[in-house]
Amino acid sequence: MSLLSKWVGASSLVGLDIGSHTLKLAQLRPKKSSFILESLATLGLPRGTVVEGDVLDPLTLEEAIKELFAKEKIQTKSIAFAVCGSSVISKKISIPAMSEMELEDQISVIASQYIPIPADEMNVDYQLLPVNPNEAQKMDLVVTAVKKDFLEIITTVIEAADLKPTIIETTASALSNAYRNLFPSLIQGGQGGQEELLALLHIGGSLTHFVILEKGTATYHTEIPFGGHHISDEISNELHLNFSEAEALKISSHKEKNIPEAIHTIIEKTSHTLCTQVQETLTTFINQNPKARLDKLHLSGGTSKIALLQEGLAQKTGLSTTMLKPFDSISYNAKVFAPTFLEDLGPLLFVALGLASRSKTS
Repeated sequence: MSLLSKWVGASSLVGLDIGSHTLKLAQLRPKKSSFILESLATLGLPRGTVVEGDVLDPLTLEEAIKELFAKEKIQTKSIAFAVCGSSVISKKISIPAMSEMELEDQISVIASQYIPIPADEMNVDYQLLPVNPNEAQKMDLVVTAVKKDFLEIITTVIEAADLKPTIIETTASALSNAYRNLFPSLIQGGQGGQEELLALLHIGGSLTHFVILEKGTATYHTEIPFGGHHISDEISNELHLNFSEAEALKISSHKEKNIPEAIHTIIEKTSHTLCTQVQETLTTFINQNPKARLDKLHLSGGTSKIALLQEGLAQKTGLSTTMLKPFDSISYNAKVFAPTFLEDLGPLLFVALGLASRSKTS
């Protein structure tokens, strides 16, 4: 498989988000300019199956995928999935203008100049950015490389589960799909006719993704090695609980108004680490892009629902934090999918829904 994040013509597919804690599955049916929810499911993964994007236990992951598809009676075989971690590198670059045919021929050579992976060990993809009329002699693009051996492990697992890996995205591009396809007014609603620059923060189990969307495309992406598991680990260590008990307490903290003071203190202390790293990442981006103007930080991921974390991020970054509800933009049968269930799960599903939205006819 030589392409990432390129449309390959699947009329129906399932978005599968392979997280470090949970498998998340979504299937959408296109309807004019929006979508109808067809399928939705999650399944917990044993800890250590996937860590920071790397599949450490392929057999356990294969069995979990089989169980999830069998439980939900999913018939569709075509899968869109996302990759992340140290084996995935994306960079925004500027090169002399050329035809797209020339770019296709030269992209591997071009990528090897910017990405520290031997050319014969990586799969390369790119996305062209809108032409700047003031620099017609140049073209901007985002180039992405993924290590072949890393990709082979995941595709082998999916194929062993009797499924077809059809579309491969990065987590950043899956998130950009979700915002572009489910919230188009955000992308088109900038001032002066310009698309708005959006800052996204997706807090996963072991990684947090900081993404800048520029004209609907992820042009800046940093992975912070911190996620919800770090908070659960700290609760486990401080209160001498097993991980499952600590995870349950963390989850209840954003549902219960009166949480124990000990939990409050641990979450506040541990969240401070993430907030500081996000602030440093934002500062790096602003220093590299001094003309950038941001006022909001769009949050997703299960841990992002913790109010203490939202408050800490707002204080550290100086940006207001906001959480969008993806199912406000998707039609669904309320007799099949309870609205309260969807509202609770919404923040966890941005990657899976972004992947599933690739079934939209082009």
